[in-house]
Amino acid sequence: MITFDEVLSVYSGRPGCCCGCRGKHYYREDLKDEGIKSRGYVVSDDDCSNKMIHRVINILNKGNAIKKDNHYFLDTGTRWYIAYLRD
Repeated sequence: MITFDEVLSVYSGRPGCCCGCRGKHYYREDLKDEGIKSRGYVVSDDDCSNKMIHRVINILNKGNAIKKDNHYFLDTGTRWYIAYLRD
């Protein structure tokens, strides 16, 4: 079970790539500075959404998300969902 406290950011997008070209990364509002450090460049207010973090976590918990290294991944066939864990 994935919890909000262990997640730094999430991704939701169409299959094929998760760099942000086919979807969007969202960072926790309270961890914006940690997100900047992890990402390597500025995380704007538009990139932060606790609502989307909770939404993706719920989708991952209801699906058969696979844990890999520092993230959970779910492929629904039409969408990829990823939760990146805090270090």
